[in-house]
Amino acid sequence: MGDLIAKYVAVGVQYCNQEQEISQAATKRNLVRMKKYFQWAYDQYSYGFPVKLICFPEYSANGYPAGSMKEALKASEEIPGPITEEIGKWAKEYDCFIGFGMGSTVPEFPKTSFDTSVIIDDKGKVCLRYHKCNPWLPDEYWPSPHDLLSIGWDKKKYPLFPVAKTRIGNLGSYICNDGMTPEACRQLAFNGAEVMFHPELLMDPWVIPPLEYFELQTRWNSVVNVCYHVAVNGAWMPHQAPPYGMMGGSMITDFEGRLLSACPKTAHESMCMSIIDINAVREYRQTMPTHNGLNSFKGNMFDYHRRPIMYPEHPQIATDPEWDVAKSRKVMGDAMKRFWGDYYKDAVR
Repeated sequence: MGDLIAKYVAVGVQYCNQEQEISQAATKRNLVRMKKYFQWAYDQYSYGFPVKLICFPEYSANGYPAGSMKEALKASEEIPGPITEEIGKWAKEYDCFIGFGMGSTVPEFPKTSFDTSVIIDDKGKVCLRYHKCNPWLPDEYWPSPHDLLSIGWDKKKYPLFPVAKTRIGNLGSYICNDGMTPEACRQLAFNGAEVMFHPELLMDPWVIPPLEYFELQTRWNSVVNVCYHVAVNGAWMPHQAPPYGMMGGSMITDFEGRLLSACPKTAHESMCMSIIDINAVREYRQTMPTHNGLNSFKGNMFDYHRRPIMYPEHPQIATDPEWDVAKSRKVMGDAMKRFWGDYYKDAVR
């Protein structure tokens, strides 16, 4: 693993996969373009501390499959595979970690695609893969590992919230809508993560004022989990996800929630960069007596996660290549009636 690199530059590339289709051929074309952006980012910011982490948005490698599972499977790959091997070459050549999003498959469930974030280490090997646990239901129809727990999801082979302990610190990742619940980032922090790679494809009205969900969740998760974030949103791509155009706002935050660098909240490709100081976050965690959200966690007080009425698993996704938005909307409607009917059953009417 080598010695810790305590101070280094991280870069978020606010990137747009401009391909007009979901296919293996489109993926190959896109990777050529991604590499140019990676090289530009590395060269642009290599004037001081070493550039050691360059990150791209959700689904940046093989595109956002906005149709059906059948479409998603056109470009999904196993990990390791051609995508990780190609990006691994860049990482090894430049001695740099690379984070990106892609659609992936696992051999145990070959008929379904997963929204996945990957971090390649500086030797060109996959050091972290995370499968999105909270897809943007109902319109993101692909499964969460949660849907497959009862039919064989292997949590040892595919941990739900993995952390890679590397020479640039302890790295974790959660994806887009995972940020709309507090548990994913918190679990990663308790698993040891110090730097969160948070890839997004988020559109308006949730990026710009007055809502600004992306910035709010990123900064607050940085505060309560005492960690850095490299949070990277996409730029405009309604050709892949109609009618949605991604509206930027990529950012890097520190462990007190400061914006260290940010891209414009617009549909433009851009980059943000900042120095990550691993010793600083470790010292802060171990010496700051106030606002220390991990140290002061009183987990035995809370039982909300044990509620008998919660979002159900949907194992049928694993065997239905025609699973799509319409079917996802139906199960979401049923789940909402069940949850809120129970929740308000004793409310005064």
